Amino acid sequence: MLFVIRPNPRKAEAMDFVAPLGEMIEACGAKYMVYTAADCIPDDMLDKADCVVVLGGDGTILRAARDIFPRQIPLLGINFGHLGYLAQVGPEEALQAIKDVVAGEYQIEKRAVLEGNISGERDILAVNEVCINRGNRRHMTKTRIEINGSHIDTFTGDGMLICTATGSTAYNQNAGGPILMPCAENAVITPICAMTFIGSSLVTCPQDEIFIRIEKDSVRETGSPVLLTDGRETVELKTGDTVTLRISSNKINMIKLKDHSFYRIIRQRLLASDE
Repeated sequence: MLFVIRPNPRKAEAMDFVAPLGEMIEACGAKYMVYTAADCIPDDMLDKADCVVVLGGDGTILRAARDIFPRQIPLLGINFGHLGYLAQVGPEEALQAIKDVVAGEYQIEKRAVLEGNISGERDILAVNEVCINRGNRRHMTKTRIEINGSHIDTFTGDGMLICTATGSTAYNQNAGGPILMPCAENAVITPICAMTFIGSSLVTCPQDEIFIRIEKDSVRETGSPVLLTDGRETVELKTGDTVTLRISSNKINMIKLKDHSFYRIIRQRLLASDE
């Protein structure tokens, strides 16, 4: 079995853990490779990998998930971040986690991914969320929302989020949206400081197609609204631009270890409690 270790190169504690983790992997009779550069994991590594182990926080895990998509390589997160919703274990539990993975004592949790395009041209891929906001502008953004061709609402506000179940515990939750179980294939539409909207959030079906159009008066001399995918890639939008999104037929394979409950993670992260 071959592991690819992907640490966050900007976190000293994650980099320091690479050597001990490599020793743990070899002690379990497996092999490993390490990739520490800031860019994408190379294809030649991923072609050989049986598992990718990420050392870092949720942001590092998200980047690795985007790197491997649409490959069905299992992904295991070891938390060296703040909240660590996506990480299964901390460094103190890493040895047992590696033993379980080598022994095949784990489940695969398939995580939904958003895919689509901007105005039929630029492709979009998001593991967490797509966010449309007013950027540095003083003025609010006006957007029209359709689902499967049916007009749902046209509202004015600071923007909107379209997230997966994975992203429901991120910006969406802070904006008042619902938390979905990780295995859910629904998307959630949550407005950001909207003047009008049909509700606080809207949960769509897995097969639904979400259509968003930037309406008149959203773009002014002070700037344009922007679209961000997973908080990283930024695209400036103009009046009439459209964003089409759907849940991809491909999923991210996250490793779920025994005795690791999402409800326990929620309790620990949100309430800082393990009682």
